[in-house]
Amino acid sequence: NLFDVVNIEKINEVFKKIDSFNLPYGIAGSLDKSNSKVIKEIRPFWAGYRGGVCYEDREGDLSENKIRLIKKSLKIV
Repeated sequence: NLFDVVNIEKINEVFKKIDSFNLPYGIAGSLDKSNSKVIKEIRPFWAGYRGGVCYEDREGDLSENKIRLIKKSLKIV
């Protein structure tokens, strides 16, 4: 998981630099539902949850239930 490797302060530092160029940015890295609170705090333009929405690993089929749970945790309508 990205947040096991890079701390939030460093991510925010990078996002602030990208903001200075008026560019959109996103985040990915083995994200799952447990990361939703942090994702909402750092407010990227997009978040990649590929592995976190599969039945097994990122090679597996997508899980509709996991997608719904992540949407709910992010309060996306």
